[in-house]
Formats: sequence, C-alpha cells, structure tokens
Amino acid sequence: MTSYEHRTDSPAREAAVSSGLGMTTWWLQHADPHLRVLMDPRQGPFAACSPSKGHTQTPFEPLPVDPYDPS
Repeated sequence: MTSYEHRTDSPAREAAVSSGLGMTTWWLQHADPHLRVLMDPRQGPFAACSPSKGHTQTPFEPLPVDPYDPS
C-alpha cells in the first residue's frame, strides 16, 4: 500500500474527498517535503548524481572507517 493509498483509506479520507483536497493534501503534506530533501542539490542523496556522468564521489568525501581489530 502506498502512502497515498494509506491516506485515502484513513478516517480523514471522507473530509478530504468531499472537500476536493485529497491529492492536494498528499502533494503538500507528503510528497513536497520528501522531494525537497531528496532533491536538495547540495546535501540530498542524489547531489552527486549526474544524468551524463552517473554517480560521483563529489561533493562528498568517503565516510571515515576505523580499522577492524578481530582480537
């Protein structure tokens, strides 16, 4: 079940549908905040992706890793 389907099956569904704001509410309250974070060109998870170059390491440095001591 998608988040939109969940919202439309909720008790608030009747009020949203009768007011004509069902999809508008979903876009404003769910999709927009998530897309704003996902598509952030400086810090979002796709910031280093390019349609022509694919995924690169820039602008991010590799995560620091502590050496593993098996003993």
